[in-house]
Amino acid sequence: MLLCALAPESTYAQHWQQKIQLITPIQFNDPTHVLLDSLDAVLARTPTLRVRRTADSSAMSYRALQESLYADGLTLQSATHAFIRYRFDLTEQGSGVIETIEDVTFIFRLDESREDRPILYLDTRAPAVSDLLLDRGIPSPVNMLSVTPFRTLLAYPSLTERDETTVVEFGGRTLREGDAAHNILLLRLIEEHMDVGAYVLTTAHRQMAAGAR
Repeated sequence: MLLCALAPESTYAQHWQQKIQLITPIQFNDPTHVLLDSLDAVLARTPTLRVRRTADSSAMSYRALQESLYADGLTLQSATHAFIRYRFDLTEQGSGVIETIEDVTFIFRLDESREDRPILYLDTRAPAVSDLLLDRGIPSPVNMLSVTPFRTLLAYPSLTERDETTVVEFGGRTLREGDAAHNILLLRLIEEHMDVGAYVLTTAHRQMAAGAR
């Protein structure tokens, strides 16, 4: 069984959990680019909103973030890649998979020989970030009233179909080139549950809210 290959033998199926981080390039008009544009528009209207460049940096106003970026010769639109961290859980009955985006980090990467420069960090425990991912998105080109949420567009199976996307961490361990066996098994597990409509996309804030009910 695929689950057994992914989970420790001592762990009950309903307690199975896995965390993964990937990096994907930001290309014109792709979901991460449109998300970045939306963030830029929202933050421009609320320059006093508190944001962070990295997970462990101090929060600052968006105006202060802009000044910090300008000092480095960057803007929000300079982001070239996004790191996205996911958590996967089985439902209590073990009959479905819940995919949670935990955070997104936008960076500027000139090339791999140089150090990445952080642009913006998004923690989906924040209600505003969660709402943006779940409630806003890209309108259909044939029906402007139909919108595909960013959360759907950033689903792990969708992004990993892109040749440029790379899984960089699996279960807290940095992956090396060619070390893809666990990820292949996870994708098969996901596909099995997607086929029966038992695959849920959510955010950390929505998960916390569901647990509080």
